[in-house]
Amino acid sequence: MKYRILGRTGLQVSEVGFGGAGIGHVWGETTDAEGIAAIQRALALGINFFDTSPMYGGGRSEENLGRGLAGHRGEVYIATKVRLQSEEERANPQGAVRRSVEASLRRLNTDYIDLLQVHHQIGLERGQYLAAVGPPPRYALLLNSEDCLNLGQAMAEVVQEGKCRFLGITAWDGQREAVRETMASGRFDTAQILFNMLNQSALHTPPAGFDDLDQGQALAAAQEHKIGVIGIRAHAAGALAEALDRPVAADSEVARDFCPGAEAAISEIRALRHDVPSCFALLPRSAGYCHGSSRVQGGGGGRGCRGRRGFAAFAGGGGSPVTGRVRPAVRRLRGRREGLPRVAGWPGYVKLRGHRQYGTALRRAANGRVQDV
Repeated sequence: MKYRILGRTGLQVSEVGFGGAGIGHVWGETTDAEGIAAIQRALALGINFFDTSPMYGGGRSEENLGRGLAGHRGEVYIATKVRLQSEEERANPQGAVRRSVEASLRRLNTDYIDLLQVHHQIGLERGQYLAAVGPPPRYALLLNSEDCLNLGQAMAEVVQEGKCRFLGITAWDGQREAVRETMASGRFDTAQILFNMLNQSALHTPPAGFDDLDQGQALAAAQEHKIGVIGIRAHAAGALAEALDRPVAADSEVARDFCPGAEAAISEIRALRHDVPSCFALLPRSAGYCHGSSRVQGGGGGRGCRGRRGFAAFAGGGGSPVTGRVRPAVRRLRGRREGLPRVAGWPGYVKLRGHRQYGTALRRAANGRVQDV
């Protein structure tokens, strides 16, 4: 395991982090025992950064993380989040933050949190956004930068009390100007930013016609303001995972995002490169791509991982992006589909008219049902 300093926090975190949604039963049927075993496997591999939220399974993720990390608190860094639940809490966030933090401390079985993060999208205007497809669909408050700074002030009070150490935001799928204004405030130490082989908009200007989640080159803004970056969706919500570890419902988010064409891509890669071991997969390579950017300090292993076995492959992956003959092989695999014109852009970029789900983009590309590649 390799480690990096997380921005100005000074925390030396593992390059691969543990995303806590799965252990809260968010992505499908599992058991608490499986979740705890995954945490313990992560510890054995040298992972020391664990990210969770009260929203993951209604606190179940935090409870399982507390159990899995029992006896190891001094060896790890725990990050969790705060989400406001009403307009009343938006107007007066102090009480909401205190209640959320106290509940998180109990569930995590700890007396302090290393990193407390805003669990909201940030936009130019107030509103709501779809936070979970459901059923039933669930919505969260869209904060403007002023709301976010007010929330940050309330969070700073629990830092002063010693219950938290550092503060962060979730900067994915926000509006560029609002996210940058929030970063420039100096209130927050870290940002969670989406970055993967399919969506590089946090680092580069997107190709013409890009209709995915535009991260507004947020990595450059984070570097400018010395904000530590926690890379999320390294596997593009499962699109860059080559296998799932259990049956899932055909209409579920996991099934929709998973790429059934990945296995064929890997087979062609292996045929070209005899030095690729049998355990080589998109998981470690997609993680390696993210780690190849010096602006990303850590990353969460989230949905799309194949349980403990897949997590080991992810954590053990190399540090280089897909290059040489490997990248053209994947591109050719998609390019062989009839009626798929090429457009200038990132390798592997797939355009879907009117659809902003990046995982579904790759799945549809594998099935030959996109207009442009």
